[in-house]
Amino acid sequence: MHPSKTSQRPLLPFVFATCLTLLFLALHKLPRYKLRVFKARPPRIYVYDLPPEYNAEPLSIVRPLRLQAGDLSPAHAGGLGPVLVEPSLRNTNQFALEVIAHSRLLASPLRTKDPSQADLFYVPFYAGIELIRCMPMPTPEARSNVSLGLWDYLARQPYWNGGGNHFMALGRIESDFVLDGGAFGTSFLLHPAASQVTFFSIEPAIHRERVRHHTIAVPYPVHTHAFNNTLPAVDYEAKSTLVSSNWLSRTPLRQNLRAQCEVQPSLCTHYEEADYSTFDNAKIAALNLQSVFCLQPPGDSPTRSAFWDSILLGCIPVVFHPYLAYPFANRIPWNRTIVTITPDQAPDVLAYLAAIPREQVRDLQAQIEKRRWMWQYSSTPEGDDEEDAFTVLLDEIADRWRAGRRSAWRGVGGRLASDS
Repeated sequence: MHPSKTSQRPLLPFVFATCLTLLFLALHKLPRYKLRVFKARPPRIYVYDLPPEYNAEPLSIVRPLRLQAGDLSPAHAGGLGPVLVEPSLRNTNQFALEVIAHSRLLASPLRTKDPSQADLFYVPFYAGIELIRCMPMPTPEARSNVSLGLWDYLARQPYWNGGGNHFMALGRIESDFVLDGGAFGTSFLLHPAASQVTFFSIEPAIHRERVRHHTIAVPYPVHTHAFNNTLPAVDYEAKSTLVSSNWLSRTPLRQNLRAQCEVQPSLCTHYEEADYSTFDNAKIAALNLQSVFCLQPPGDSPTRSAFWDSILLGCIPVVFHPYLAYPFANRIPWNRTIVTITPDQAPDVLAYLAAIPREQVRDLQAQIEKRRWMWQYSSTPEGDDEEDAFTVLLDEIADRWRAGRRSAWRGVGGRLASDS
């Protein structure tokens, strides 16, 4: 439902507080798909016990640096971070996927400790955290030293066998790992051994000319982590703000969108701080909860973690890049879940959004409500078969394992939004 244009700005602090209270007190059950991963004969997964240089050591170096907002400690709910607001909002680092996946698989009922009984092998290399550790290094060769050493280590393992039944996480965008020059990134995924491995990543590379492996897109770890099959309730009819946004205005598009918000405060609320370390994540959550649309212009890459913060709290993401590989595209009608705008379509973004018919808005919200559980990582500590983004990922991996076709393990696990 579109909010009134006469929303009173002085009431915003009260609205923030009220929404936040409702957000984390009102939990409700959501519908579930029937996932197959724990049905029939599920795959048995062996988790490698890697030398510490591939996970524990880079984590111990990076975590105290606080290079990104949020906590990376596996001691805090398996990588989800400490509680920010009870019970579901946690101070999660957006690059915590590798820590979360490792913790979940160590506790998973699919895990076997006997590699001779395994169907699939998980390699808990913290590639993204290692990349953060070696960022200051001056050359690609120096930055790639540890990550390329992993391939030599795996080649010596008795169950490697070319790596066709191995998979691992990428906690940073995939493009960061296909660079063999320049001042940033590593060549980890350019190694020939990578071509046989399945990866899951928060953002698969759009341009795949140099990519030979299969990649499954998964959601970013963000701040909302439900448990016991529940998610914070969203009252879509009570939303009081048409559009909201939060970012650092460091690109022309972001500056343009911020300017549109500032001249139409009855339609749009923009929140910004001096740098990301000072953003109030609880305030952002309340703003997402009270907004119909949340603007999501690209940052350093086409996707951003704020996309997932907004959609998990029932705010329709508005994106400005038409060529993205969204997670679980064979299960989610993304063209009915988000709004995509190009500059030539809408020079006045707020007017464009205000003109969307109410029934279309309600359909977008209904699609989000139906599938919110698929985009969050549960905070259930026991690692059971809680249905969330991680079990949907395992379901997709199990499907490919059952199919038994090498071709099923190549390409991108999802279609471009423009194909929807």
